[in-house]
Amino acid sequence: MTVSLIAASQFTTAELTNIYNLSRIGYLIPMQMRTQELENYMRLYQINLTHSLVAVRDGNPVGLGMLAIREGRSWITRLGIYPNQRGRQIGFKLIEGLLENSDKLMIETMTLEIITDNHPAHKLFLRFNFMERRKLLIMDRGINPKNLKMDEDIQPMDRDEVLSHLTSRTGQIPWTGQTESYQQMAEIAGFHLEGPESGWVAYNLGSKGISHLTYGPGCPENTLRRLLDHLHAAYLQQSFRVDNLPADDPMLDLFTDKGYAISFSRIEMIRGG
Repeated sequence: MTVSLIAASQFTTAELTNIYNLSRIGYLIPMQMRTQELENYMRLYQINLTHSLVAVRDGNPVGLGMLAIREGRSWITRLGIYPNQRGRQIGFKLIEGLLENSDKLMIETMTLEIITDNHPAHKLFLRFNFMERRKLLIMDRGINPKNLKMDEDIQPMDRDEVLSHLTSRTGQIPWTGQTESYQQMAEIAGFHLEGPESGWVAYNLGSKGISHLTYGPGCPENTLRRLLDHLHAAYLQQSFRVDNLPADDPMLDLFTDKGYAISFSRIEMIRGG
């Protein structure tokens, strides 16, 4: 039977959560979500439900693809097909529809990330003229309540200071780490060190620990080492996550030395721009 594409805005968040979870069964990293988690995800990354799509066959959902939109750019995310519907060109139709919706808005640059070794998805996106840009790492540090000491030279930053630093960044920043993402976070904070070797770190303190940990460009290695030690001492009972750190990041070895381990990796792909 013919597959139709329906705007995701025609479904409730609870319905979309169920569709998403069913569409992720059997994937390399399923990443199941609760309704509140998906709601927060859509707000955080500015998912546009009017331009996101649900694939429907015989009146029943069989797949999902979400489109996030920011000024001059868009992002495909949460793409998935029900297990018994895979291999029937539904993913192709969803991507085609998402591209069409993005093009209608005159958006030139579209990005996405796929889990490393997801060869079918990689091959599919190449057909739509997406190109690999880089490898991104998700790194985690578990709770490690060592007797660390706070650094008296390091000072906290409030929300406005954090956003000011984040806005000053340039270059290619993954969608999840762009300033617009942090603006949607309720508990962003940071620390900075002033002086000849100044630097800063920013993060979000959520219900599952510290996430979206990032550091300022040009931060000297020894400064970042001190900032991380201070951060770890400030949150002895929290876990930490660095989201989408480029695999060629110059501070990768430092994060590893500080107890961060790669949980999984993604390939960032881009079309246009």
